[in-house]
Amino acid sequence: FTGSYELPGGTGTRLKGNWGEGFKAPSVFQLTFVCTFCGLTEPNQNLKPENSTAWEIGVEQFLADDRVRMELTYFDQNIDDMIIFTFSAGYDNVARARLKGIEFTLEAELTRQLSLIANYTYTRAIDADTTERLIRTPRHKAYARLGWQATDQLHLGLKVLYNGAETVFGGGVLEDWIRVDLSAAYALSDMFTLYARVDNVLDEQYQQVPGYGTPGVSGYGGVRAAF
Repeated sequence: FTGSYELPGGTGTRLKGNWGEGFKAPSVFQLTFVCTFCGLTEPNQNLKPENSTAWEIGVEQFLADDRVRMELTYFDQNIDDMIIFTFSAGYDNVARARLKGIEFTLEAELTRQLSLIANYTYTRAIDADTTERLIRTPRHKAYARLGWQATDQLHLGLKVLYNGAETVFGGGVLEDWIRVDLSAAYALSDMFTLYARVDNVLDEQYQQVPGYGTPGVSGYGGVRAAF
């Protein structure tokens, strides 16, 4: 269920809210995975589907003749039998998990050529029975992208990602990291566009999952066609 209400008087302010329920069945892989390095010889026969309820409330504000949009949202989610991965049982359930926090979004047309999209999320994610932090869920995440329409054909982009520190299985901590990406697109015609991007420009050494490396400076390019 969702609803919104725009305040009268041309203030550009809209109040929003929603409530919902969710259900997530374990995947075939999760149901059949045998964690041999956990010392197991069969899948977790007790793996259950997730059930969740969530609600959120927020305010959206337009400014500068609608060239700027800001939104602030508070969210609260309860999950029963949340599916996670552990090194003791493989895929397993957290009996009761709770995630709540705030999210701020900004979209701005700075000039006719420059645009900015930014987002910040604070999440408090805990095991509701033990009050311990859930693993692999950072409290702080942020994203920003600056776009520049340099010419009618050429568009350039700068993207910055921030991932805060996370707790991992066994009580360890995965350090926070920042990644910077660049992108470019050149329209050859209404049909064909050349594109290129360079990810992790600063060659940040980071991990999203303990023990699994991530690419350093990486380049990609190609042609897109629209028919």
